[in-house]
Amino acid sequence: MGYKDILVYADSTEYAAIRLDTAARLALSHGAHLTALHIDPAPYVQVDLMSTGVAPQIRQWQKTVQKERAEKVRKIVDDIGARHGINIEWRRQEGSINDVIVSQAAYADLVVVSQAGNPLDLERPIDPSPGMLVLSSGRPVLVVPNRAGEFQVGNNVLIAWKPCAEAVRAVHDALPLLKQARSVTILEANPEMEAGHRRLVGAEIAKHLARHGVNITAASVNERHSSDGAAILAQATEIGADLIVMGGYGHSRLREVVFGGVTSRILGHHHIPVFMAH
Repeated sequence: MGYKDILVYADSTEYAAIRLDTAARLALSHGAHLTALHIDPAPYVQVDLMSTGVAPQIRQWQKTVQKERAEKVRKIVDDIGARHGINIEWRRQEGSINDVIVSQAAYADLVVVSQAGNPLDLERPIDPSPGMLVLSSGRPVLVVPNRAGEFQVGNNVLIAWKPCAEAVRAVHDALPLLKQARSVTILEANPEMEAGHRRLVGAEIAKHLARHGVNITAASVNERHSSDGAAILAQATEIGADLIVMGGYGHSRLREVVFGGVTSRILGHHHIPVFMAH
């Protein structure tokens, strides 16, 4: 079973075109329907305590800005669709960015977003939270790095393996990508010792994926002087991976995302796309 519906967040930020282009390439290679979702944040107007009548003017200005942004993004979407020869569905909604994406993700096989922007930016945030989407949407999320360049996702894949439910879910959600990949490496960073001997890392999951037709190799890396996340990123660079597949280890409580060290490290520093599921 492949991806038939891909949802990509479409905004007016600097790296939107790269994210949209990556999603279009995926849709083309999987024969999937692609939906570009643009979200107008709910209006923000300060309370007019002095009855100045300024609030309606601010609201009108916000609507004008939102319309201009939407038109700009729509043109990018149309241009990318024409370049790849595919029809991209345009969808525009108003609301909380994370909430709208989560609601629309229910009708998609894969969600494509970018790394979160600078949290110190004083402007109202317009980036979705990849962590919140991974933990709340119930769908796999592809997180595209915020850097220039084109991403051809899924030729050489690194699976950051850990024998837990999150990693199992990520691997199986990524099967359509893994089956198309030229090579897949399943990696466990700093594996534990068992009875004085190092385990044969990823042997069983590698055999399982091989039965699905995945060209798989099992490997391990032991970098006790560095974190697991840093070791995974270093290994991805060493083998020339163009995609990391991993579980999103963490939990959502009172709308706050709490991640473990590996997930936080990779989400904050990855230089290639990361496929995550929870």
